[in-house]
Order: sequence, then structure tokens, then C-alpha cells
Amino acid sequence: MLEKLWADKSALHPILVLFSLVLVFSLMALGLLMLLGKMNGVNYLEPVDNPSLHYLEIQLIVQHFFMFIIPGALTIYNFPALRQKGAFALSFIGWDKLGLIVLLFVLGLPLVGLLTWLNMKIPLSGNLEAMESQVNGFLRTLLSTGNMGLVVFLIGLVPAVGEELIFRGVIQKTLENWTRKPHFSILVAGLIFSLIHMQFAGFLPRMFLGMLLGYAYYFSGSLIVPMVLHFVFNASQAVAMVLNPAMIDELGDSTSVDLPAWWVILLAGIGFVLIFIRLIALDNTDNNFA
Repeated sequence: MLEKLWADKSALHPILVLFSLVLVFSLMALGLLMLLGKMNGVNYLEPVDNPSLHYLEIQLIVQHFFMFIIPGALTIYNFPALRQKGAFALSFIGWDKLGLIVLLFVLGLPLVGLLTWLNMKIPLSGNLEAMESQVNGFLRTLLSTGNMGLVVFLIGLVPAVGEELIFRGVIQKTLENWTRKPHFSILVAGLIFSLIHMQFAGFLPRMFLGMLLGYAYYFSGSLIVPMVLHFVFNASQAVAMVLNPAMIDELGDSTSVDLPAWWVILLAGIGFVLIFIRLIALDNTDNNFA
């Protein structure tokens, strides 16, 4: 197994193995896209300004499975240090603690809204604006189909599974095992999570969202929890846009982003801090009796 090749050399080897697997499977993805392109008469390797729905389906499925899901799953499988008891189950979490974790995530959403509003006030360079415009164009194409099942699968389920395996399951957990500093590990994983999306108009809220998902994993000990929260967050936004097409037209429009009411931010912030302190106390209690 891979762990035997890397044993006792560095606690960071899971991340090195992950990057190696991402590289290998990315090359395999290129080969698969070339093969599918020849079969369908489409060049999937050529950037397209106005891609068809079929083009987006193939790109998203191949990229997520070969660059996120498969490398993430293989890395976690080969390193037991990343698979603590209950990592893929909910049975080890008390319902009271699970409820607090969900409440923490919900209370964090107004703060995500505040950061979204602030981030939209930061001017972007011409190149970054072009990248944002291209990504928003891809989303408009996908969301405008009205195919609810496809949208939920491609925007909700696939990213939730793949990204949580990579960013929380491997990167965050490896850093935590190495540094013994969970809060630092959650911060770094959230930073990388936001950077990898290459969408800087939403950098701050996405980083904070990544940290919320990181704490959901840390406090629960189960990757299922951040996966479900990630899925619900992505899917609910996508479904709302499909049901209200006017929201699709507003993608990337800074004037359409409203600042949440001050009292909502204040109450959410106070509640967030109180729940966070309570979860820290429960976590310390659990560790003392472990």
C-alpha cells in the first residue's frame, strides 16, 4: 500500500500523495476527454466562450471525478490516519451536538452574505474580471436548462463529495495531524479551498464557507456532515435560480448583492459565537473522557 512506501518519513505525505494522484488522474482525464471528443466530434480540450450544455456536462463530470473524487478517495483509503472512527458515519455523533453544528452553519450564512457584499466592493483587474465573466457564463448555460435533476447533481452533489474529500478529508486532516493545531488547519484548508476555485469576486465568502465546513468536520468527526451541508448550500442556491430565472441574469452583478440587515448580522454573530464556544466546550469534554 502507499502508506508503507511513505511510512515514518513525513506527516505531510498524504498531501504529497494526493497531489501526485491529482496529476496522474488529470492526465487520464485529458486522455478520456480526447477519446470522448473523437467519438462525439467535439474538442473538449479547446476553451469555449459559449459552451453547449453537453460540453459542460462532460467537462464537469470528468474533471470532478478524476481531479477530486478519485484522488481524494484513494488518498484517504491508503492512509488510516485520515480515517478516524466514524469518519464516514453519523452514528458516532450525538443528535444534540449535530444540531449545534447545523445551527452554527446556519448562523454563519448571514456572515457569508456580509463577506459577499464586502468582496464585491473590491475592484478586480481586467484578467480577473474576464475569468469571472467566463465562469458566470458557464453557470448561466447550465442553470438556464431548467433541468432540476441535472443542476442539483452537477452543482450540488458532485462538488460536495469531491471537494470535501480533498479539502477537509485530506488537506485539513493531514495538517491537523501534523501541526496539532486544528484551527490553523481549518483556516489553511479554507484558504486553499477558496483559491482553487479561481473566482476572486467571491474569495472571502467562499473562504469563510470553507472554514464553516471545516469546523463541521472537526466538531463532528464525520465527513458526511460537511458533505451534506455543502450539498444543501450549493443545491439550494441552484434550485432557487432555476425557479427564479431573474437571479441567473444577476450572476456577477455587484449591484444585485444586498447587504444583510445590521440586526440580522448582529444577532447571527452573537449566536454564532455562543454556539461556537459551546461546541469547543463539548469537544474538550469529549477529549477528556476519550
